[in-house]
Amino acid sequence: MSQKKKKENKIRKSINKIISMGQLGAVAVFLPIAFVCVLVSLISCGMRIGYSLDYSGKSIGNILKKANYDIVVKKVCEQVEGQDVESQITAPEFSLCIVNKNRTSDYDKLAKKVMENSNNIISGYCATTNGNSYIYPCESKEDIVENYLLSFNVKALNSVSRFTQNVDIKKGYYLLKDISSGSLSNLISSIPVETVAVTCENVKTEYKTVTLKSNEMIKGTVKVQTEGSTGLNSLTQQVKYIDGVEISRKTISQKVLTKPVNRVVIEGTADSTRSAYYSAKAHNAGFVFPLPKGSYHLGDGYGYSSGRNHKGYDLLAPYGTNILAVKEGTVIRSSWYKGYGYCVDIRHSGGLVTRYGHCSSLLKRVGDKVSAGDIIAKVGSTGDSDGNHVHFEVLKNGSRVDPTAYLKLD
Repeated sequence: MSQKKKKENKIRKSINKIISMGQLGAVAVFLPIAFVCVLVSLISCGMRIGYSLDYSGKSIGNILKKANYDIVVKKVCEQVEGQDVESQITAPEFSLCIVNKNRTSDYDKLAKKVMENSNNIISGYCATTNGNSYIYPCESKEDIVENYLLSFNVKALNSVSRFTQNVDIKKGYYLLKDISSGSLSNLISSIPVETVAVTCENVKTEYKTVTLKSNEMIKGTVKVQTEGSTGLNSLTQQVKYIDGVEISRKTISQKVLTKPVNRVVIEGTADSTRSAYYSAKAHNAGFVFPLPKGSYHLGDGYGYSSGRNHKGYDLLAPYGTNILAVKEGTVIRSSWYKGYGYCVDIRHSGGLVTRYGHCSSLLKRVGDKVSAGDIIAKVGSTGDSDGNHVHFEVLKNGSRVDPTAYLKLD
């Protein structure tokens, strides 16, 4: 221990003894003399006679003058919320003691100790909502509000919970007389909480059932052409909850992972097995269409129409439109033929012949071999015709038959 420290302790003991003797009523003559001697040494070491502050039975620090305590009271009033705070501050007990003038207690620290040890001041929360303020003492968990809001969060890419009305919560020191009934927990639990979450999940998409008609099957028969299967989408949505109950769901984006496959069902339309067989054979003949796609309109079909028995299918098209061979074969006619005007006949396998009438010009000769899609003539209105079109016929073993199924127009 340094010589200076030893000297301070010796002086402090002497002063305390003098004070004690003075308090016990020691000889009045000795006291002044001793006091003066010690005082000289006291001052030379920076020591002073000051006051120890006892507050609510606890020593909270020391000051040089009683008047300095007014500074402490002012600082307490600045930090404690409420009306007439000063009247709620209990005065401490002042006890004489020796203090180093450079080591007196800090006023801010003294103010904090006064607030912590006062019976009239508490550490708590002031919660303000809808213009009303409520004061509650601190609870065991100071992050009670944060934890309460977190309890509403859901498992998602992002989830944020907040009160549906403005709630301002401030921690500080308050007067005990201003404490509200209930608790902060009860207050916040009475305020609705809105949670907004962004979720991402895989969602099944249902397939549709598509029904097709076929004259290759008789009425009443049904065949599943393709079995359906569900698809899968990755769906990102914004979901809103109030107090944990979902109130709305909005799709932000979606990505198709697997497309659904529609279930395809074929229903028969043929009146008889014979009719169904004929249609199937016609469809399987492998004909291409006799006019380019998009260049024609359908005219009169096969059968009775406008008081006549029409033995072919009229395909309306502009003058000079290309006429195509429907299938590979051999040209057996390429000339003017009765009411057909300029006409081309082509023989195909299976006893089939196709006829193209009312042409404006002929591009093939008898004996020429043609393939499906070859240009054989041009659309016109020659012969017994009232406008530009192709009169298309199919002959089976020399007899004209309905060309509708061959052209897949059924």
